[in-house]
Amino acid sequence: MGETLTMPDGTSFEFVREPADPARDPSEMVFTARPNGPAPPPHVHPRQRETFTLEEGDFELLVDGDWRKLAPGESLAIEPGQTHTYRNKGTQTARVRTVHEPGLSFDDYIRELHATVTEHGSMKITPAMAARLAVIWRRHSDTIQPGDLPMKIAFGILGRVGPLLGARPSPPSSAARPD
Repeated sequence: MGETLTMPDGTSFEFVREPADPARDPSEMVFTARPNGPAPPPHVHPRQRETFTLEEGDFELLVDGDWRKLAPGESLAIEPGQTHTYRNKGTQTARVRTVHEPGLSFDDYIRELHATVTEHGSMKITPAMAARLAVIWRRHSDTIQPGDLPMKIAFGILGRVGPLLGARPSPPSSAARPD
């Protein structure tokens, strides 16, 4: 297996297969979702299909406003432009395989997200952290965008104003990136 990044809250992302050509090839990783742990806000992948496969634990996906609980071994594909997020309301940590087709900048997005929350020691959403996250999402808009209008407006403003106020994401460590 490949590189593993662990967030301050214990969530981990293991890079299983990185695309040789991100515009064409898929990206595959395995991540963990702790019970009642953090999850991304509702979002879309404008040009990617994302397939989730639950390997073990408890895991639910919110797709277009409806929650769907996956059983171990079950998969669910999210089509480009479909609003989604996930959660774990169970008692067991979920281990989830996800494939983004094509990979685009998703792996770089995860590395930049990890570097930023690790440098600042928390995933707590303060105004400064929200601005940093908006800048990251703006930089990786090929792979992730807000899923609802209020967040689109907020991240649109923060993504442009944040850097002017000094809220910049942290660059991924070159040591963390495989050769």
